[in-house]
Amino acid sequence: MAVVQNPDGQIAYIEKYNMYKTEETQTEPVHIIINTETEYIPIETHDTSEQLQKHSNFIKCICLADVLITAINIGLQYPYGIVICLISVCGYQGAVQYNKQYLIIYSIFQYIKMISKVIIMVYIIQTGYLVILIASSAFDIYILNQCTQFIRLIQ
Repeated sequence: MAVVQNPDGQIAYIEKYNMYKTEETQTEPVHIIINTETEYIPIETHDTSEQLQKHSNFIKCICLADVLITAINIGLQYPYGIVICLISVCGYQGAVQYNKQYLIIYSIFQYIKMISKVIIMVYIIQTGYLVILIASSAFDIYILNQCTQFIRLIQ
């Protein structure tokens, strides 16, 4: 992870796999310091790099939470959780290494999870459980949206 200091003094961190951090200057440059080296990158590249980093951090946090919750469920008697745990680790690695294939696997998992919740909602009539499923599905849609945006930024 590289330490980046913007001209206004704000400190940010850019992962070593972020492909936008070393592009040559083409338009109005932004002065950044990566570790101890000074570099100039285009404003568009800087903005894209920051977006990429934000999406990466969000997906890493979600995947870690997924692994933690799944690990608790495995301990409580759900052996199928090992597969879910591995898919979440795959998503985490995709976010760390900016690996599109891993992120696509994680996105497919999110689609399947969301579709299964919708199917369960059709058969569940209990209001309390239905509200939880709707909220959970809405959060899954948000995760899927973030994942899709991140995949699009990785070219």
